[in-house]
Amino acid sequence: MGTNTTHPEDIGVYYADADLPGFFRRCVALIIDLTVVFLAIIVLALLARAFGLSETSFKVAALCLSWAYLAGLKAGPNGTLGYRIAGVQLVNLQGQPAGLLCCTYRFLLLLIGPLHLVFDLLWLTTDPNRQTLRDKLTATCVVRRGSTPVAPARLTHPTYFIATMAFALPEVKRPA
Repeated sequence: MGTNTTHPEDIGVYYADADLPGFFRRCVALIIDLTVVFLAIIVLALLARAFGLSETSFKVAALCLSWAYLAGLKAGPNGTLGYRIAGVQLVNLQGQPAGLLCCTYRFLLLLIGPLHLVFDLLWLTTDPNRQTLRDKLTATCVVRRGSTPVAPARLTHPTYFIATMAFALPEVKRPA
């Protein structure tokens, strides 16, 4: 006879609609963050040229700089400049700050390319939790800074078909 037990990993939290940033706010944060990274890489390129760094060394340094900003700072308590200006923060599905490993995974997904960014942002416009595809794949959610969850909610694992692949991704089941 089966038992109906709930494991802690089966429980997430949900936020009020007003605490879930929409398309415009997410675009502002992304544009600011990508601009900061772009400008930092330009400065790095000038320094690499001045000090005679090899192209490989420059690329490794640029990747590390990008990771430190887009993953390291998002995992920290203050977030990136874009997140601070947009007034948002990254949390896991239990409402806790996202960890460095999770932020690194999100960073790697960001490297897929510019078409992915457009699709990623458009995805959030129809999602009930306003998650991008990257959020879904990394079990995270972007919420307004300082917001608190409304209540616990069950995690489900709906199947998404993306680029000919099937993914069963964790998702907070919001009450009707």
